[in-house]
Formats: sequence, C-alpha cells, structure tokens
Amino acid sequence: MLAYLLLALALAWALRRWPAALLAAAAGLCVTVVPPYLVAGSPLARAMLQRRGKVSADNFYQLFSVAFRHHLPPGAELVVAAAVVALAALLLRRLPDAAPGLRGVRLGLPAVRPALAIGIAWLFLWYYQLPWYDTMIIALLALYRASRLDYVVILQMTAGTLALLPGGSGGEPPLGWLRTFSHAIGFTWSPLLLLAAVVAVVALCVSGAWNIGPPPRNAEVTVGEAAAWPARGAAAGWPVRS
Repeated sequence: MLAYLLLALALAWALRRWPAALLAAAAGLCVTVVPPYLVAGSPLARAMLQRRGKVSADNFYQLFSVAFRHHLPPGAELVVAAAVVALAALLLRRLPDAAPGLRGVRLGLPAVRPALAIGIAWLFLWYYQLPWYDTMIIALLALYRASRLDYVVILQMTAGTLALLPGGSGGEPPLGWLRTFSHAIGFTWSPLLLLAAVVAVVALCVSGAWNIGPPPRNAEVTVGEAAAWPARGAAAGWPVRS
C-alpha cells in the first residue's frame, strides 16, 4: 500500500501546476486502488498495522545499534522518516529528467523523475524493505539512459538479497562455517554494502556524474522523434514544462 501512496505522491508533485490533471489522476487512483482494499477489509489493515515497528534483515542501521536486528528502537521512526525526506529532496533537485528536451522545452514524462527520487529515498533508507520492492524503481530506470545509478541500484538489491538468504526459512544454518558465513553476510557485509549504496547515491547527487560515457551530442530531439514517444509530448495534450 505504501508503494502505491509513494507513486501517487510523485504523480501529485508532477501535476501540482495542473489542477484538472491532478484531479483526474486522483480519481483514477481511487477507482483502481480503493475498491480492492475495501474488498479485503479489516484483515488487510490489521496485517499492515502488525508490521509497524518491525525491521527487515536488510537494513544498515544495525551497524550503529544491534537493536535494529530485532525491532525498531523508540523514536527511530521519525529520524528515519526525516532522512528519507531529505534524500528525496536532494534527488528531486539533482536527478536528471528521463526525457530529453524538444527545442528547449521539457516534456513527455513529468512524473518519472519524482517517482524515482521518492522511490530511491524510501527503498534505500526505510528500515523495513524486501529486495523485490526494488521493482518499483527498476521499471523507472528503464526510461533513463544507462548511468552509474544503475549499478548502485544493483548493488543495493544484491546486498538486500544476500541478507535474506535462504529465503523463507525461519531457522539459522547448522553450526559451523556455514553459520559463521551467514552471520558475516547478514550482520556485517550486507549492511556495509547497503550503507555504501546510500553514500554512492548522495555522491552522485553532489557530483552530478550520472552518465558513464560522454554526454550525448545533442540533448534535444526533433519533433518527428518526439512524436514516436509513447507520451506523444505536447501534441497529446499532456502538460508541457517550459
């Protein structure tokens, strides 16, 4: 549910200057999301509330306090939420647009950048995450040129996956080298890699060195090329940002 709300927040941010489009998006969200949750009823709400205060194995906060291996310490939720907001704001300011310009006009995919910024901030910093949650940003990265951010996301997802091995098993490996290796991965190396991914994202924001290779020869495209985009640019009636 929270993932849907985050994407809705990104869409609202992108459409904040166009009230009619914002109302249409809100109506679409209500039609597609609200009825299934009403059908599921109170059991779904109870299941979501029961997760509050829980932490997943793939969090780097355990490097600073072992309490994060078991539950969320008192007062930590507000600190983590503030960090998520701060990183999202930094990404909103520094993350490049997914769509190139059209003769000096930026158009086409206004919600992609805020959705990616909010998604990365939440996935990289929130205390309860599972590796498959990363699909919400991988789908958005497909709309961007290849960049160093791709490798950072792969690093974060891989570290989280290793921390949760062997999957749904609730028990630990048998005594011996396998348990020692499992503890080293789950309590040391995976958290270190997750923290390194956060540092790498901040470094990319500060440096602006997103692209692996040289920048494209011309960041602008012709009207004919823009017409091939799924959004169809301004010709389809979508908002155009000058």
